[in-house]
Amino acid sequence: LRARSDITGKAHVEEARADIDRARKALLERNLPSAMRAMARAEKELILADPDTRSDIDDINENDGEEIPYVDLTGEE
Repeated sequence: LRARSDITGKAHVEEARADIDRARKALLERNLPSAMRAMARAEKELILADPDTRSDIDDINENDGEEIPYVDLTGEE
């Protein structure tokens, strides 16, 4: 049995590896902006892979059917 957080963390690590590969390819093409974006994505994935920093917000924010009230802030009545 594997914990769900282990599976989720592993998926984030794999995505980070893919982003690092993209950054390497961009550097070989001398495309620094693309490399920086890929490294930023990799950093995000590594942060999400750490169970201490991941909030699993998708599980928390499940739609429970409650409607969000509309508030008119234009000042017109």
